[in-house]
Amino acid sequence: MLGKLVRITRESVGVPAGSLGLVTKETQMNSYSAVSFEPNPTIIYDVLVCGDSFGSDQRKLRYMACDLEEVVLDKESKI
Repeated sequence: MLGKLVRITRESVGVPAGSLGLVTKETQMNSYSAVSFEPNPTIIYDVLVCGDSFGSDQRKLRYMACDLEEVVLDKESKI
């Protein structure tokens, strides 16, 4: 998903659901199941949020894959 345009599906402080962003980094983390104590690899994505309202030039936030959907553009797409 690195370098992809994504739509953020979960709202957070200052970022409404449906906002667009660009994935700039992937980080693999290991969490552990409380039941089986087995490693559960998780990928966290750093997303550069487009058009934030804070007036900063760049704002990076971290999301899991379940909070993002890839935006596929074609000739008839409207963002």
